[in-house]
Amino acid sequence: MRRRALAIAVLLAFAAPASAAAMKSRPQPGAVVASLYAAEQAGRAPLSDPGERARALTPSLSALWSVVEAAAKRRNDGDPPPDFDVVTNSQGSTLKSYALAIERADATHATVIATLVDDNWLRASAREKVVRYDLVSDGSLWRIDDIHGVAEPRAWSLRAILSESLK
Repeated sequence: MRRRALAIAVLLAFAAPASAAAMKSRPQPGAVVASLYAAEQAGRAPLSDPGERARALTPSLSALWSVVEAAAKRRNDGDPPPDFDVVTNSQGSTLKSYALAIERADATHATVIATLVDDNWLRASAREKVVRYDLVSDGSLWRIDDIHGVAEPRAWSLRAILSESLK
């Protein structure tokens, strides 16, 4: 609990806008990512729930995921893509802790980096411990527009995985 609070505090310190009024009126880009990891640490896979996806993802990415799920259901394909938890970049990892950092941010776009520490998961490389979130803002809310990671030896993108599955 302390580590999560510390990670959020560090994230907010780096991302804090110049004025307190601006901070109150607009959430920080890392807040939506931090909420995903809080859910993971509570034992939930937040993006497996369509309601959570609608809240956290851009409308276009959320809709794409819904189309992929519907297509898999029609084909009776079993579990639709992605076939892993993109938030932990794994298939069953228990998240011990995480650190968030804002790689870049402007008024409408941001990239948040999550560095993961697993409790029970062996990674092929340190690159697999890093998950990147591309966010966009509509002026009042930050939403995730894509998620990127590495499953050695390949890099992956959630949007590309979902799009490719429809071909």
